[in-house]
Amino acid sequence: MVEIESEGEKAQTTVVPLIASVDPIAGIIDGQTAPNRAIGGWVDMPLDDGCSYESEEWAGTSNTSGHFQVSVGTSISLDRRAFGSVYVYDANGNATFTLSLIHI
Repeated sequence: MVEIESEGEKAQTTVVPLIASVDPIAGIIDGQTAPNRAIGGWVDMPLDDGCSYESEEWAGTSNTSGHFQVSVGTSISLDRRAFGSVYVYDANGNATFTLSLIHI
C-alpha cells in the first residue's frame, strides 16, 4: 500500500504486479497484472533527426485473470529505437507503471 498526501488530500493505492512484453513484428504488447484493471500506455519512436518523436497512445483492460493484449504500432512504425510505458490504474485513477517497456 502506498499513501500520498498533497495539499491536505490523501490518496492510497496498492502497487500491483505488472509484467509486459512486446512483439515489434506483430505490434502486440502482452502482459499480466491485477484482474479487471484499466490499462494504458504510450510508445515513442525517435525520428531520424535525433530530436523529434512520433508517439502513439493506447488503452485497454485486463481480463478476469489479469491478462491483457493490445495492438501498437498502428499509426507509427516500430524499430529498435522505440520505447514506451504501461500503466495499470485503480478505481481512483492512481497508477502502477513500468517505464521504458520497449527496447526492441
